[in-house]
Amino acid sequence: NLFIHNSMEQLGIIENVRHIENWIDAIVTVRFDLEEGQVLDYQYPPDFLTDDQKKIISYNSFPDSFTFNHEGDMTYSFILTSNPKNDKGYFCHVFFYQKRDKTLPRGYFQKSIVILTRLNYIFLFKKITHIIAKDYFKKQDDSKIELLVKDVQSNWLKPYESSVFNLEI
Repeated sequence: NLFIHNSMEQLGIIENVRHIENWIDAIVTVRFDLEEGQVLDYQYPPDFLTDDQKKIISYNSFPDSFTFNHEGDMTYSFILTSNPKNDKGYFCHVFFYQKRDKTLPRGYFQKSIVILTRLNYIFLFKKITHIIAKDYFKKQDDSKIELLVKDVQSNWLKPYESSVFNLEI
């Protein structure tokens, strides 16, 4: 459970968010392919992103090789702008995972899970991304992502200013 008690102002929200209905708008996974590079291989909901957005997310979902050159994981965020469905863009929270795998030509398994949201709760979504990704990478079952998004959208209360939330994942 995540327990949150902050005002939107304290968390850096500058616009009125009373009309935002979802905490999580989409979740995608991106894998590294030796011949194609970064490839977005799963998204929920389906057809949520344009082809250009898929390319931008794929490119930004892997850290620079000079900043991450070891086995393990890394969590970071970026903003996806110029979104036709929401001109303010999305905050994208990435959990990148890399482990040594001698059976692969490059010697490493590399994959990221990315949460897209319109909410600027950087620390909250860093924690959520970490929890979701740790569970996802145990079995890499994409159907769990769909269930999670539906669960969050139907069971989490809508985010309102100065509210207290007990969010279960």
